[in-house]
Order: sequence, then structure tokens, then C-alpha cells
Amino acid sequence: MANLSWDHTVHYVRNLDAAVEIFTNKHLHAFRGGSHTTWGTYNALSYFGLCYLEFLAIEDAKLVEKNKNVNAVVHDAARLLPEKEVIARLAIRTDHIEETVHSLKEKGLKLSPIVEGSRINHLGKKIEWKMASVEGDFEGVVYPFFIHWKESDEERFRSLKDSGAIQPHRAGKVTLHEAIIYCDDPHKTASHWCEVFGLKMEETGKDFIKIRIQEQFFTFQKGSVDQSMKLVFHTDRVEVKGTTFFIGEGEYVFQ
Repeated sequence: MANLSWDHTVHYVRNLDAAVEIFTNKHLHAFRGGSHTTWGTYNALSYFGLCYLEFLAIEDAKLVEKNKNVNAVVHDAARLLPEKEVIARLAIRTDHIEETVHSLKEKGLKLSPIVEGSRINHLGKKIEWKMASVEGDFEGVVYPFFIHWKESDEERFRSLKDSGAIQPHRAGKVTLHEAIIYCDDPHKTASHWCEVFGLKMEETGKDFIKIRIQEQFFTFQKGSVDQSMKLVFHTDRVEVKGTTFFIGEGEYVFQ
């Protein structure tokens, strides 16, 4: 069975440099990534180990419109921007995308074809991956998409650290701990994700259900499905704990 991990989260923004500036002002390392030249989007990134945040914006509106049905990320960009700057899509890393796609299809989900992607990073190195999108939503909550990187986790961590993409944050020892996803029926939605993705429930409350993915968590919280997700960081800096900031409608919390 394929191993699944929380790979990254996509925050759709109008202006990459503005997003990077806000993160920098909050003492979080963020930088311009590169262009998806065949899709019409480009990004900025902030790493917390191998789990990272991707700020995604439209670089070429005509190309995005042409490719909006290629994958979930481009579709979201066309659907949301420029009106909504929201944290709207999770990406799950698999070490065997063909096996993952086959398993999800057997559970009744409809998936896009596996497509190959690439971009050139700030050092001129070509970054390559394969990805597949789970089509549609469950109770209004969009499904994650799945990504399989060409390099192993160990190789990626080493190259990202060597390139300076992964480096200490001035906000302290920071980890991306939890994504809070708003929905009408937390128990029903969390149970469905556990069933189809092979995840386990961790904690149940009156208005939320927390499920585990490796050492991190997806929490389904009672609320409007139109809300942006909330991301929760853990930090060892006492003066930072308990603070919150926003980029557009996307909320970030230090605990």
C-alpha cells in the first residue's frame, strides 16, 4: 500500500510578492518559486520540512483559461481568482501514484488522468512530478489532489536544504501542524475521508473531528464550506504563540 503524507497546501493569491512580504514580516521564510509555463500559473513557497505552503497566482490568464480542465490547481485558479484569495486545496504526497489512483477508483472516486508537471526553480533546476486530481467534492468540501515527486523524500529534502528553500524561520522552530477545513457535517465528511484515503480519526469534539495523516492533522470544523481553510503552525517562540494573521481570506495561527 502506498504511503501518504501531507505534501502541501495551496493558497490562491492575486499578488505573489505581497504574500511573500506578509510572511517575511511574520518572520517566516518565503520566496518566489517559479512558473508553470504550460499552465499559466506561477508560485511562491514557504517550507516547513517537506510540508510546504504554495502561494499560487495567475501569470497568463489566457493560458489558465485554456488549461483550466487539466488539473484541480489550474481549475481552482480560474474559478477563484482574482475575486477570492483563499486557502482552498490540499495536496497529499504518495510514493506510488499509480497504486493510489487504482485504489481510489476502486472506492468509487472519479480521478483525472495522471499528468506530468514541471517547473524551473530559482536556481535553474527542473523540478518534476506526477499528479492526479480527485474530481468533485464531498458535501461541498473539495477533495485533495495527489502528487508523486520524481525524487525520493530524502533526495528532495537534501536538495531543498542545499538550495536554501528549506531554512530556519526567524519565528522560531515552526512546523505546519494542522489544516482546519470548514464543512456542514464534520463527522460525516471526516468519516468519508478516513474511509477513502485510509486515514484515522484522532479526536472528536462537539463541532469538529480531527484526523491524522502521519504526524499532522486535518480537522473538519462546523462552518460554511465557502470559508477559506485555516492553517495552524506550532512554534517554540513564546512571544509568537497565540497570534493570528491573514493573507486575503486565508487565516494563519501560531500555537
